[in-house]
This record gives sequence, C-alpha cells and structure tokens, in this order.
Amino acid sequence: ADAPKKDVWIDYRLNEFLWSRGIENPPSKVRVKAIRFEDGLIEVSLPDE
Repeated sequence: ADAPKKDVWIDYRLNEFLWSRGIENPPSKVRVKAIRFEDGLIEVSLPDE
C-alpha cells in the first residue's frame, strides 16, 4: 500500500548508503526494514544484521 510522503521517515544510515556511490550509480537493490506505527508513520531503515 502506498503512503503519503510526509508519513515516511528514512533513517540517516539508509540515506547515506543510498547516496554513497553518488547520483550516477545508485545501488540496484537494497534490503530494508519497514515499521508502520499506529499513528500511520512508516520508518524505513537498513536491517539489523
């Protein structure tokens, strides 16, 4: 299901990983962990390994 952009929070570590190779060469696949809270906020981060 789609969520409004304002209701999705991207963790700074995930953001740094996505931009680590620059705008010209982003990663083709990224495994993420998404948590939806009761208030509708969705937190997206790198999975704990």
